[in-house]
Amino acid sequence: MSLKTHTIWMAGAGLFFLVYLLAPFNWFIQVESIEYSDMCIGDTKQTVTTNRHAVWDISGEADTLLIFYTDDNLRIETDIRRSSTFTYESDIKDVEFEVEWDKPVTRAGKYGVQSTEIIYPLWFWPIRIFNPAEERTFNVIDCI
Repeated sequence: MSLKTHTIWMAGAGLFFLVYLLAPFNWFIQVESIEYSDMCIGDTKQTVTTNRHAVWDISGEADTLLIFYTDDNLRIETDIRRSSTFTYESDIKDVEFEVEWDKPVTRAGKYGVQSTEIIYPLWFWPIRIFNPAEERTFNVIDCI
């Protein structure tokens, strides 16, 4: 192999490696909106409505945590969590699904959903995104 060919192969491999490391989530999944329904104290189930588009069917996983906000906007992490695996389907844009949290919410107020999602556009290629709780808020109310 000549030096020129070797240099071209190395540059190509380096470029692929950079794309592998730095490719953003929204190259593969474009999330237009996501809304979490309000919940009642004691509930563990919640409806989520989202509008998103995937370039092709992509598998993923998420670890999610509920954040409680006090009246003076202090963030308090709860021990209410959820882990899931799923597939973003390319032919479905508007999706409504039900989330089941591992414990019931016990306090009324404003909450946010904080999550770390990992998608696999190709089986060997994980892409991570962090979604802060401030972007995905809902209320827990006393329904009695």
